[in-house]
Amino acid sequence: MPFPPYPDVPSPATWVDGGPLLTTALRDDVTNAVLFLANRPAFTGYCTSAPSIPGTFANTAVTLDTEVIDTWGQHWPLGSYPQYYFVPVEGYYLAEGYVPFAYNSTSEATFTAGIQSGNISNVTTYIGEMHPNASSRNPGVIVSDIITMSNPGAVDASGVSVLGLACSQNSGAGVSLDGSGATTLLPRLSVRWVCSVTGTAPLPVPGNPSWPVPPAYIDQSWLNPNVRDTINFLIYPPLLRYTYRAGTYQLPTGTFPVGNPVPLDTLTNDNYSGWSQSANGGAGAYVVPANGVYYCHGMVVYGPSSSPGNYWVGFSINGNQAQWCKGVQAEATGAGVSIAAVKRLRLTAGQTVTLMGAQSTGSKLQIVGSGQPVTKLIMLWESA
Repeated sequence: MPFPPYPDVPSPATWVDGGPLLTTALRDDVTNAVLFLANRPAFTGYCTSAPSIPGTFANTAVTLDTEVIDTWGQHWPLGSYPQYYFVPVEGYYLAEGYVPFAYNSTSEATFTAGIQSGNISNVTTYIGEMHPNASSRNPGVIVSDIITMSNPGAVDASGVSVLGLACSQNSGAGVSLDGSGATTLLPRLSVRWVCSVTGTAPLPVPGNPSWPVPPAYIDQSWLNPNVRDTINFLIYPPLLRYTYRAGTYQLPTGTFPVGNPVPLDTLTNDNYSGWSQSANGGAGAYVVPANGVYYCHGMVVYGPSSSPGNYWVGFSINGNQAQWCKGVQAEATGAGVSIAAVKRLRLTAGQTVTLMGAQSTGSKLQIVGSGQPVTKLIMLWESA
């Protein structure tokens, strides 16, 4: 099997009746597509050096000095920019990060993780979890986002789109990242290409039935739905990114496991038109467009609280009791709390998924709508 880079993201043409099937067309539309889909751009890297992060709440890039996966060779730990992954093709990328801090003071400080996107001269940071900590347990924060990348190119090249891991903290003094744990507990960034920017009209998950026997030949009427449409679906699967920006909603306090739907109002991408604002009693939900296993990421950004409390995030399927994924405990905090979770769910077409939140501070809490981090729901079809 040849090594990447392969040709661009595949876009198989429509075979037409009335002539022979050229081997060049099959090579372009099938061979190259299979090679790309079997070796999608993907990267995972760690930081083993335990650098000190300034206590000024400034977003600081994390150097990724150790590679685990780099299918297209787009990260160079010995290059000029070991903190960045340089994207090789256009598309939507799923970036996931984890940052543990070596901090166990009883003085409260807030810790964040973020994904950096842009080029080597100018990056924007998409902040994930924001956790206050004042205990003997070292904090660890996660971040996940889907980001459009449009300027592919070579490693260390100017103007090429990059993805990186960042973090911050406001203790007032430098705090080292925790490099003492197992490999899976080190600061890390994972990146993978997940979807073309443009694609075909919505399609069902292809069944790809057996090749017919007889007849002894295959014609265009069979190749189009079973090869072309299969490839088109796999490079353009259902994808949703919806956020909340109004900032007017107050999430009620309650007793766990009772929670409430979290509103979403700002669309980034919904390529199969799955979002329905009227679903789940008007709370809004993603109506699953195709059967399969979905990557689900949810984050809720709670405003400041004058009382201690617990905070949760989860998902409700078909309006039923939430599947809670993560909870944190925090003292009264002027910085607020953002909490995120990732879950994979096997869903069927027509089911609904709603972002859920819960908190027990004793009074309503504002769901923050401006700046970063941002409340959001991400849905991504991964497999049949």
